[in-house]
Amino acid sequence: MTDFWRNRLCRGHASTDGLCMPNRRACFTRARVHARLGPIFAAVAIAMVGLWTAQPSRADVGDIGWTSVCNLSHSLMDDPIVYPGQPGVSHLHDFYGNTTTNADSTIPSLLAGTTSCVNPGETAAYWVPALMYNDVLKTSPSATIYYRSTTVPVSAIKPIPPGLVMIAGDSHATGDQPLDIIGWTCGNGLSYPEAPICGATTDLQLHIIFPSCWDGVHLDTADHKSHMAYPDLKALTCPADHPVSVPRIMIILHYVGVHDGTKVMLMSGPTYTAHADFMNAWDPATMANLTTTCVNAGVNCKVADNVGPHMTFDQKPANPTGSRSATFAFHPDEPTAGATTCKLDSRPAVNCSSDTFKITNLSTGSHTLSITATDFVGNVGVTAYTWLIV
Repeated sequence: MTDFWRNRLCRGHASTDGLCMPNRRACFTRARVHARLGPIFAAVAIAMVGLWTAQPSRADVGDIGWTSVCNLSHSLMDDPIVYPGQPGVSHLHDFYGNTTTNADSTIPSLLAGTTSCVNPGETAAYWVPALMYNDVLKTSPSATIYYRSTTVPVSAIKPIPPGLVMIAGDSHATGDQPLDIIGWTCGNGLSYPEAPICGATTDLQLHIIFPSCWDGVHLDTADHKSHMAYPDLKALTCPADHPVSVPRIMIILHYVGVHDGTKVMLMSGPTYTAHADFMNAWDPATMANLTTTCVNAGVNCKVADNVGPHMTFDQKPANPTGSRSATFAFHPDEPTAGATTCKLDSRPAVNCSSDTFKITNLSTGSHTLSITATDFVGNVGVTAYTWLIV
């Protein structure tokens, strides 16, 4: 580590730049841990759009997959994994995704439920310990959930099996957890094992990463962890005793108005006890389709929702106009799959995947161009523009 970064990271907990830890342990130790593991979070947290036809490079792998957005559904002192059938026994949790999750939840009951996620097929259940700030409960209004590849070849990654449950992190931790599992951040690319002090206008975030290597046999184990393992992020492989690679889940929570990590406690204890639970009640066909069309194809599908692509026009004719010709230039708000078609008035649709479309010899009067595109999830979007030739 350079002196610049050692000084930057270790100048005391009174800093308001979000870079310094509270002085609970030697700061140099924190800085050294961050320098070794912190970049993992920076690499996987950035959602980029990219299409690859060849085998992805190591730098590409963390960008392949899809992203979910799930609103906070409810909070309960329930945990259907650790304390099934025992309402009120657990510490308080915040639940995202499935809106019916409680102590009695099972995979069939969740599959029959509804969801707070943008994708209606995402009836999976996610929950995290509730957070206290200055002795007041604070919640993350939504969870951003990244489903990403971590092994190669990406074509061999399998859908998360229906009914699989797992826990990431340790609610009984007595010290810092690895940064490739739990990371607190001020949103500036630096991660810490405990909640840091952010700037006065910067909100605290929590990143939780689940294991993505399955033993291929058990949907759960007594500790809710042993059937899963973390991949080797250097070799991009799963361990031999957990050979089945599945999309890796990373949950990002954004605690609005929470700035000072020294004033934060989780209902499970200090901030180093952060953890998350997952029950895979995704609609199986939706999970399989996303894995095939996004992960296996080496594509970043962005947010997996139920809305088709929308085109933004970079060039279009004035309305009204005296010109008998028109040139359109446009781009989609998400990656598209297959052909994009353009249809003028009642004429047959034609391929216009080059993102430009020119029309000549138009008559006076009103005309409408309709552009149809499909995303990698199968959602179809139509964008239309109407103009008048005088």
